[in-house]
Amino acid sequence: MKERLLKQHTLLAETLKDSDNFNITLGHEVTMFCDELTSEIRGIKTFPKSTTEAWVYREGDLMVMGYIGYGDYQTSRAGDKKYCVFSHKNANGKYSHGSDAYYMTLSKSIPLAVKKAKTSLRPYTVDEMALACVRFVKSKCTAAASNADYAVRTAKEAVGLEKYGRSADPLVRELTRLVTTGYVFAESVVHDKAIELVDALKLAEETKSNDDGVCLDFIRVQERIGDMTMYRSRIKDASHFAPHIIHPHETDNAYDSTPKRLEDVDEEIQRRLAGLSMCQPHDFVQDVGYKIDDQTFFIYPVD
Repeated sequence: MKERLLKQHTLLAETLKDSDNFNITLGHEVTMFCDELTSEIRGIKTFPKSTTEAWVYREGDLMVMGYIGYGDYQTSRAGDKKYCVFSHKNANGKYSHGSDAYYMTLSKSIPLAVKKAKTSLRPYTVDEMALACVRFVKSKCTAAASNADYAVRTAKEAVGLEKYGRSADPLVRELTRLVTTGYVFAESVVHDKAIELVDALKLAEETKSNDDGVCLDFIRVQERIGDMTMYRSRIKDASHFAPHIIHPHETDNAYDSTPKRLEDVDEEIQRRLAGLSMCQPHDFVQDVGYKIDDQTFFIYPVD
């Protein structure tokens, strides 16, 4: 079943590092709204988004829960100022999907606005985080496939086969068989170029899109009852304009989305996470994955 692609989402780390917002003074109405909301919902905090709006978040989360505000949010004409709650959980059918108004609820008073906020301002689920963050890695995946195809074309040109197109496929297969069986060509240059071609073909095979597209696992690691726990969600095709989640019952392989203690996770997954942990945020490593932050990653599936 396809999930709706979340277009309105914000990373908490990117929000809090905006130093300009520390100097913003919230208006009186929004300040009262913030005070009432933080007293009613345990564990949440607010941070200025503008003079009339404030982000709502929980410390330790990847995404902000949404934002609240006070102003005229009418889209077609001027209207009265109202209290706004913006959340990815809202679905206002009067407006087009993906527009800001679609994710908003409006109220005339703070008590009514707080009541709506308590219903809609919720942390992102693992699946929702995966869909919200896939935009970061989408271009990386498509670029990797394009680069691999280019490497194949270049390698074919080096051995004089590119100009023959698909008619050269039988020769390419035979050349691959010779290299993989350990045959050594008399001309060292030819031998090196043949190996480069076989390596390029292998990489292209690993990165090309198939019926499942560019499949990726979204990984979130966080503490749970004293243990570091891995939460996982699988994206069917990260390169698709509207990617969706693969649930375990939809696949025949060993994929399991059940949270697991990190020490009990497959060793290859642990190895990939360890490698990405040494990277900078938003670094992409071909055939391994992508790092969002120290707790959040995309990796190529190993099961």
